[in-house]
Amino acid sequence: SLQNSAKDKEVAELLTTMSKNPNKGSQEYKELRQKFCLLTARPVKEREKVVANIKEFLHGIYPTSSKGFSVEFLCSRFAGKPDDSGTDYNNPTVEQYEAANFSFDIDPKTNYIIGVGEAERTKRTDPMPEYDYTPRYSKPEELRQITEKFLTDHQGIFGVDISKMTYTFEGTKPGNFFMNWKDTKHPYTKEVEVCGNLGEGSVDSTYEGAYQRTDGTWCVKRQSSHDPQVDITITTGGQIIVYRNNILDLPKL
Repeated sequence: SLQNSAKDKEVAELLTTMSKNPNKGSQEYKELRQKFCLLTARPVKEREKVVANIKEFLHGIYPTSSKGFSVEFLCSRFAGKPDDSGTDYNNPTVEQYEAANFSFDIDPKTNYIIGVGEAERTKRTDPMPEYDYTPRYSKPEELRQITEKFLTDHQGIFGVDISKMTYTFEGTKPGNFFMNWKDTKHPYTKEVEVCGNLGEGSVDSTYEGAYQRTDGTWCVKRQSSHDPQVDITITTGGQIIVYRNNILDLPKL
């Protein structure tokens, strides 16, 4: 559309100006980047649900807080390269937000929260999230129940049905417990090309299904499977402080 081509032109001009300014720490660069992020963002109306989802998460981990929580859109990452640093600026794959000193990764196709962690701090004096390390819980099983209740009560913001997934306790560090849930019934499977060394030996003409590339390398097609997985860090106070859903990473593994 005409609107899109005008936007594409403006994006291209901004990127050219940014590339001429190698000092990423400069105020000028930051302003250009902010302009770029807003220009390539989805319309505000489409992002309203994200803001509501993030606020629901924060009210969930701060149940006694009556704060309004302001949610800031930072930028999108785009399709086109394995690490989403592509250049299809009309096709965001991940959106990044900040609120209450947490960072949030959002799947723009669903508005679901797929990542929560500490917001990036550029200097030591930058504020951190308010963590609850009250020594309320010490048993993994207690914290598992709290996490499962949280993820079930707020299923609408995560898009994950924890009841169909397999739980694993990963361990603990002072104040924090680590656990994950895997969906072993619905692995993400794709065909990959394996060439040269396979670990148990090198691919050669004796391998079943082996074929030779033009450069002489022997290759074979293999099935690669990975389970959808949710990783959680929860504090002794029963507060979820890290959430990771690997749904968007699966095709890249």
